[in-house]
Formats: sequence, structure tokens, C-alpha cells
Amino acid sequence: MTHDTTNRNLIGRNSIIFKSMRYLAGTFLCALLLAAFTPLDSIAAQVTLQWDPSTGATVSGYRLFGRAAGQAYNYNGPSWEGATTTCTINQLASNKVYYFVVRAYDSQGNESANSNEVVFRTSSISGASPNATPPAAPSAQIPSHNALDVPLDADLATSAFSGSAAGDTHKLTRWQVFRGSDDECVFDLYSDAYLTQTTLPPLVLEGLTDYYWTSQHFNQTDAASAPAASCSFTTAEWAADDNANGIPDSQELLTDTDLDQDGHPDADQANLKCFMSALGDQQIGVSATSSSGTVRLEAAQGVDPSTVSVPAGPSPTLPAGLFNVRMAIDQPGETVMVTLYFAHAISQQERFAMFDPALGYVDYSGTFVVAEDGQSASCQMQDGGEGDMDGVANGTIVTMGGYGTLPSAGLSDGGSSSGGGGGCFIGSLLGR
Repeated sequence: MTHDTTNRNLIGRNSIIFKSMRYLAGTFLCALLLAAFTPLDSIAAQVTLQWDPSTGATVSGYRLFGRAAGQAYNYNGPSWEGATTTCTINQLASNKVYYFVVRAYDSQGNESANSNEVVFRTSSISGASPNATPPAAPSAQIPSHNALDVPLDADLATSAFSGSAAGDTHKLTRWQVFRGSDDECVFDLYSDAYLTQTTLPPLVLEGLTDYYWTSQHFNQTDAASAPAASCSFTTAEWAADDNANGIPDSQELLTDTDLDQDGHPDADQANLKCFMSALGDQQIGVSATSSSGTVRLEAAQGVDPSTVSVPAGPSPTLPAGLFNVRMAIDQPGETVMVTLYFAHAISQQERFAMFDPALGYVDYSGTFVVAEDGQSASCQMQDGGEGDMDGVANGTIVTMGGYGTLPSAGLSDGGSSSGGGGGCFIGSLLGR
């Protein structure tokens, strides 16, 4: 059986909402990041940020500071300044990672500490010319149709790019995986690094489950091919898990472990999963909450970074390896607060990196908040947005990251893709 993907929304608007809260210097700031594509000379990313007003009686206004991945904030040159609690930034380059913070200031020019930092990744697609001729549709090759016992970190491979005109080049590929039982998209990735082959991140797929997949090729004008004829496959069983608690047997902890230090065994708490790290001797627990309903932790494990396919850029040094979590939420697209617990305390200055299938490792150090005792750290993540590796607002968040040392050159900023249509504003804004 094949599946018709022709009429799916394969090239649509990319909308991301990211919400994060943090107490800083007695001021409670909330930053909401809303991004969408808007028609300019070409399609470019537009970001609107909104934050809670400062409670200080002498506040005169706010300054917004932005930076691209791998760059530092220029606190002498705010990206925006004003008395309102919202602003919009235009002309962000495509397929890039940006960071933003807000500071309140008084009539004397004194500034508060930074708000929480929000992270935003723009889309890879800037929009094709209406006269562009698309390339030929690829064929799906691996897994082949009706393949059985496919590993959960499946390799996907397409045929070679075939342009419609002399000189056409292969710019991007879109990879999509759908669950066979309900046609739900479980993975959606645009990549300029993985053009004819990619590997699915761990925990995106479930064991003993039917799926089908398709792909599209994009040429240098961003014209998209028709989707490849879909191929169905069935996954192999997940890691050995005799008690079916979503933790590999090889990473199980003692039943009386209490990483969240609430006086109750972690094994007795449905909203907490604990496991042994893939590297070192760290024990890690994870819990998650949302404002609109229950977060169901379906699986958690430690992952050795050497087993992960990284698309581009330098990699961090992660002494405990990667934490990898799959969670289900009631409302697709919502934001959850994820808290990690550690048996061995970490430094409050610890750096965090999260894995993104399109970009590699992304610096999340300003997004995680480490407790004073170093035995927990919290970060907000959004279904289909930042921190969710499956790239789809589908009611499932699959995340993977770790703490350690980040390379001095910085982590990936998204490769060589660039946005169109002016760019002078964001160029001067972020010091490009």
C-alpha cells in the first residue's frame, strides 16, 4: 500500500511560539516568541517578542538585545528600545539560530539584569519564484517498501537529485515520516546537509509500529519537487525493557532512588523517569509539567553522543552524554517545563547544548536555569518548536541534549543558508 502525499501541506508557513519565565533581580519577566514568514521582496522570517512588564516603580522602558548563534550580545547597542512590552524584528536570515533577552531601564539609564533568554530558529525555505521549474521527484530507496525490523534510529535514503534544467543544483531535502495507523506526521525535517540520506534521532519512532515516509528535493531557487512515492515500513522492538517503564533495562536505577529529593522513591512517581547516563556515572531524572494538562513521559534514556549523526558544526564535550526523552501532551503545540535532576551536582555556570536534526548542537545555556544546589536544571520546550527534534506540533515532544563544555568557536548557526530581501536591518542589528 502506498500513501498519497501530494495534497499534504508540504510547503507551508512556519509558525513557532516559545514561552519562558524566570525570576531575575526581583523582576518577573515573560518572553513570548512568535515567528512566521511574511511576504517581502522574498519570504523572510519576522519575529515578534512580547514580555511581562517589570514590577519596578521607576521603570522608564525596555531594551531588547539580539544575537546570532556564535556571537555575543552587544549591550552598548540594543536591537530595539521603547516603552512598550512588545517589538517586531524583520529580515532574519533563513535556517539560522537567534537568541534574545530584554532589560528594563529607569530614567537614569540603570538597567535590570537580563530576562530569560529565548531561542529561535528560522526556517530553511525562503520561497520559490512563481516561474521556477521544480526538479524531478526523488524515489524513496531506504527503507524499501514493506521493510520489516527497521531500527528505531532508521536511515532514510533517496535517489540522486535530478534537475529540470542545465545547471540546477540540489539545495535542500524535506524528509517526512508518518505513522501508518492514523497518518500522523511524526518527523518533518528540511536539511541542506542531508540531501540524499539522513538518520532519524532516537525516540522519534516507537517500536513494533507501522510507518511510511516520503521526501522532496528543492533546487537552488527553492522550487520543490513532487513528493516521492511513499514507502511503508515496520520498526523493530525498542531496547530491552522488561518492566515496560520506558527506561532501558541497562540504564535502570535502584528502586529506592530519590533524585528529586521529595522523600518518595522516584520509581513510584508516574511523572518522573530516572536513568543512568550513557557516559560517566551520573544519574539523571526528568519530569515535565504544562499549564493545560498532564505531561506523560513515555520514554527516557541516556545516549552516547558518538552514536548521533551530526549535520554540521563543532560538537560540545558532554561528560554525561546526552539525555533523551519522549513525552506526550494534551494540546499539540503547547509549551512544557522540563526539569532535570542530577545525583551529582553540576555547576550553576554549566553550559547546555540541545540537539537539532537540521543544525546539530545548539547552545541553550541561557535557556536552562540551574538550581543553586546544582542538583536540578529547568528549561521550557515547545511541541513542534525549539527543543522538539521531530519538528511537528503533533502532541509529542522528543528532546535530546546535555551539559558540558562548548567549543570556543561556538556551536552551529545553521550552516550556509541565507535569507533574501534586504537584510540590512538585521545585519546591523546583530553585527553580521
